[in-house]
Amino acid sequence: MDTDRQFTRVTVFVPSLDNTPNIPPSNPVDTTGTPITDLTKVPPVTPVDVPTETTGKPNDPTPVVSVPGYRNPTLTPGDPTPGGTPIAPNVAGDAQIAYPTADLNNTPDVVTFTNNLTNRSGATDMVQLFPTLANGTVDPAYTFNPTTGVFTNTTTGVSIRFLDPITGNPIAVSTDPNNPTVAQYPTVTVPNNTSVVYRTEVTFPDPDDTSVTPAVTVLVGADSLKDADLVSNSNTTDTILPPAMQFGDATVAQGAVDRAPVEVVIPGGTQSGIASPNNTDGTAVFPMDVANNGQYNDSYTLSGSVTFTDAVTGNPVVVPVLYYAADGSLLPRLNTNSNSPDYNKFVTPVTAPGTEFKAFAVVQTPAGVRTGDYTVSQTALANYSTITLTDINNVIRVSPNGSVAVAKFIAKTGVAAGSNPANGIANPANYTATGANGAQPGGTLSYRIIGKNNYNQTVNGFFLSDTVPANTTFVSVALTPAPTKTIYRVNGGAWTAVAPAAGLAAGTVIDVAVDADNNNLPDSLTAGNTLSADFTVTVR
Repeated sequence: MDTDRQFTRVTVFVPSLDNTPNIPPSNPVDTTGTPITDLTKVPPVTPVDVPTETTGKPNDPTPVVSVPGYRNPTLTPGDPTPGGTPIAPNVAGDAQIAYPTADLNNTPDVVTFTNNLTNRSGATDMVQLFPTLANGTVDPAYTFNPTTGVFTNTTTGVSIRFLDPITGNPIAVSTDPNNPTVAQYPTVTVPNNTSVVYRTEVTFPDPDDTSVTPAVTVLVGADSLKDADLVSNSNTTDTILPPAMQFGDATVAQGAVDRAPVEVVIPGGTQSGIASPNNTDGTAVFPMDVANNGQYNDSYTLSGSVTFTDAVTGNPVVVPVLYYAADGSLLPRLNTNSNSPDYNKFVTPVTAPGTEFKAFAVVQTPAGVRTGDYTVSQTALANYSTITLTDINNVIRVSPNGSVAVAKFIAKTGVAAGSNPANGIANPANYTATGANGAQPGGTLSYRIIGKNNYNQTVNGFFLSDTVPANTTFVSVALTPAPTKTIYRVNGGAWTAVAPAAGLAAGTVIDVAVDADNNNLPDSLTAGNTLSADFTVTVR
């Protein structure tokens, strides 16, 4: 019996793709499948410093760890990190993470990853690239413009381009009619047992340095055009961890605010540390928060100062802000050399994302500064991200402090100046505080009264007063040195420019003052200054 036997042979292509982070391959090709001979276009994996230092580590102004990684061989315009953002591949996790610093502009930032796509199918494959969901389907959040090669997520503001490593141009969509599936997205050619090197350029909105900033994660899908579906055959993840921080007055919740507190101090008063009460000592304390609102670990350098005014000289007095931890310990100084400009800069422990460090800004108000409100100027620098924030709305209010000292000296020949002080006031030459030469009836006694303003502010309406001593008769009174105008008052009467007449009896109260502004009232006396008057009486 004859049997007609027919055989049909069917060859089924099974894609075998491995989409990975940058692992310099042994057989690299560009996106057209051409071998790459310029290996500088394939970034080697070498040590890079990334901010993964242990959380809580103290005194670390460079909070980085050296790990295997790379930077894009060609600096990408818009990359916020000087020299290029370091990227750390995780081969086991089929992912890579970028750690950009901050920049000084508000334009979108750009990070460029290098990815590899390896073909082990036994034949050349044509593969299209696109943002994908975890199940391999195209991410519907992105719209694709085939003319520009840009995928755009209008919700997040993130855009993606896949670039050729040699030309830097966007990878085009294949128009080859022989592909079993019509290409819709950027297409690469991958010969068998080679790895195509491609760049994934991610542009994202410049983070608000003070807002909580999420990670930017791109899941890149690779779909063979030799199968019937539009589903990724291999995914890889590119993640950007952007920085952000807040610095300001402390709150209970995560974050900081601008509350503009006012701390009242007594200049030169007790130094009380972070538990200082308000109003009653010389220490001003401002609880501050440094919040890490970004996505990687960082430490912070804190510094600040207050410029007071010397009450006597009017010169500026610059006092540094000291920073303490909640346990009352002084934070480590950036430089322990007191002559260094970094001596009064203080370093926080390494702070994890989503947490904050509570610092206490402490100012010890020196003695002798003028009353008034003084602004505390503070700066916080993120040591890895380089974000710099200021707080300039905290105020120290210096209270009046001091007294008015008065000393009375009797004329005595031969007494050296300063040899016989009284009440903190030096005696003039030929005057003593401890007794004069004797005076007979009809003789004259001369004495000098000196008043000194020891307050840290001007004393208004300053005048000198004395009572004609018993058994004497008033002769004269004069300010020394003589001002442009002197005014007088007798027994609390009206002020006048007419000097009191000689012959006023013992017990008469005589006041004398400067009236340079000619308003018939005593002028003020500034802090640290004196007013002197010479009185003469006749012994009865």
